[in-house]
Amino acid sequence: MKKILNIFKLLVLSTILLVGCVDHLDVDTYNNITGASFWKVPGDAVAYANGIQARLMSTLDGNDNYVGITDARTDAFRPGGLGPRFTGHIQLHTQTTTLGGGNWSGYYNLLHHCNLLFVKIEEIEFDDAAEKDAALAVAYFTRAFIYFDLVRIYGDVPLVLEPTLGKPELENYYARTSKDEVLAQVKADVDKAISLFPSGIADKNFISKPAALALKAEVYMWTARAYSTSAVVADLDVAIASIDAIPGASGGSVSFVTSDWKSIFKRQANDCPEYIWANYFDYLVGPKNNLHDAITLRIDNVPIEMQGTFPIAVTDEGLNRIEIGSNMNTIFRKYETIEAHDNPFDKTDDAGPFYDKRDLRYINSMVDTNGDGSTNVCIKFPGILVTTDNRRYWDNDLPIYRWTGMLLLKAEALLAKGQTSAVVDILNMTRTRAGLANYSGATDFNTLENELLDEVAREMLAENQRWWGLIRAHKVGQNVPRFMANRGDDSTDANIWNFYYWPIAESVKIKNDKLVQSPGY
Repeated sequence: MKKILNIFKLLVLSTILLVGCVDHLDVDTYNNITGASFWKVPGDAVAYANGIQARLMSTLDGNDNYVGITDARTDAFRPGGLGPRFTGHIQLHTQTTTLGGGNWSGYYNLLHHCNLLFVKIEEIEFDDAAEKDAALAVAYFTRAFIYFDLVRIYGDVPLVLEPTLGKPELENYYARTSKDEVLAQVKADVDKAISLFPSGIADKNFISKPAALALKAEVYMWTARAYSTSAVVADLDVAIASIDAIPGASGGSVSFVTSDWKSIFKRQANDCPEYIWANYFDYLVGPKNNLHDAITLRIDNVPIEMQGTFPIAVTDEGLNRIEIGSNMNTIFRKYETIEAHDNPFDKTDDAGPFYDKRDLRYINSMVDTNGDGSTNVCIKFPGILVTTDNRRYWDNDLPIYRWTGMLLLKAEALLAKGQTSAVVDILNMTRTRAGLANYSGATDFNTLENELLDEVAREMLAENQRWWGLIRAHKVGQNVPRFMANRGDDSTDANIWNFYYWPIAESVKIKNDKLVQSPGY
């Protein structure tokens, strides 16, 4: 059972951010925590920083645990059999200014709180400078994280570096700032966060120096590859150096798990050596589903128990609303393991069709409900079975940054630098753990890039890495047929960024005549 302290993290402290701050940039923000009742003692700033962290987590949670605006747009998922999800305009790539347009007020709401902390913390006298640094580090990280997301989603966005109090005249509303300027600010903020955070990870549900290094690596990989087919070598080098610094900065709490892949995904982030930073869930706080709805596996209409830490079919569970996409199924089934292994979903394992030689990540990430690969249900994060409730709660902490993800990102950087043998070494680390033979295919850039994209898909399913990786490689259309059909081929179309970017919702734009609509809409 998770610590009571964790419940305190995400509920009590976050309430201080729920006052005001609704419509930033369409109606600028007013916040009433700026008066005599707050910002008096160091504890106020610390509580506010913790509230910012909680609000960041809830922002990610509000986007279908972030999957809804990232990997749900790829070939990773398709609608399931009950109450299909991921069928909106965002996921289908059919957005318009009135259908699926982006409302970024939630993001700017949180940015306001970061900017407010920067101003108000200077009014407080701290006896412990490290306490002040830690609060500032949270705000710098969060501002960098949010602006990085905004740039990847919208391109040019308003850059606001001051808290917005009251309702200014229309001439003070913000226009869009060039993505280059915003990204420069992101890089400056993440460097500031790294300089202020202490080393080590006290709690993997909280932002830390290793999390900031992971964010820095992502940012520099984006600027190295996303906007050009020729990589920016200097940015690749920064990304690699940032990744290499993570284990040391973690104080030994982050490492590669060399065996038993399924054991990585514990309910609690702090029990996972690979986790760097994870979103917090606990069914005791309130039933939380971190992407996965419950399932019942039936063979010949008979419920089948699943072994080990995996879900047990109980009477009130129904077919998942999300299934693995057909292309993803093909990627998973591409290789067989060196030795046959028992399928963990059937106690009769050796007797018949459940004796398995597929990638260990395949049989530990999904249930093949029909036995033929046609219907796959994701159960990567199994949560906890509560027999007294006769149900399973899918409340694993969901990784935002995981060490294997960082290693695969490093492999992408090394490939762009032409260091193919180092790329294969990293591929073999993850393949060995999955029970596969070493990679023996071609090592030309295109073949190895495709193999790396596939390996990320297998290893990082439901961890929100595939969408951004496909964009960096300019291979969304080649892998996501609905994108190709609705938007075009990003490997050849110079204007494809028009449709990577989201349109601004008319409900936002109409309130600020300085906002220019996204290109292509």
